[in-house]
Amino acid sequence: MIEKIGVGTGWFVKDLVLFSNQWIAGIGRLESPVLLTIENGRIVHAEGDAEPMLLETLGDGDGRSLAEFDIGTNDKARITGVVLEDEKVYGTIHVALGSNNTFGGTISAGVHIDGAVKEPSFYIYDRFIMDKGKFNQTVGTSL
Repeated sequence: MIEKIGVGTGWFVKDLVLFSNQWIAGIGRLESPVLLTIENGRIVHAEGDAEPMLLETLGDGDGRSLAEFDIGTNDKARITGVVLEDEKVYGTIHVALGSNNTFGGTISAGVHIDGAVKEPSFYIYDRFIMDKGKFNQTVGTSL
């Protein structure tokens, strides 16, 4: 379980995600950040220009569940607009909402939406992992 993560210019304790200056699948490139408050693995509040479209797409059920959190480590990947490559770009993080049952999770929501944050800063369990898209030198690239 991710205990504490700070993302982009925002921080969250136990579950708040900021989709900052990048994209959300199905919505596209963000003109302004989307801030999601997540409690017990579920969105309880959203802010930003893309919020109405995002929440409508996710619905009121399990679509609002946190499905995955990944750190991009591929230095050959580039942001191209193709989700499967974009989410792997070195120095990014990728967060998904909705279903995760197709890759080992337990949530079957009928929707899965990915979002990316370019140059994030974050902690996991009080361990400083990344600062503005650069790994903390004491962590390296192995977690």
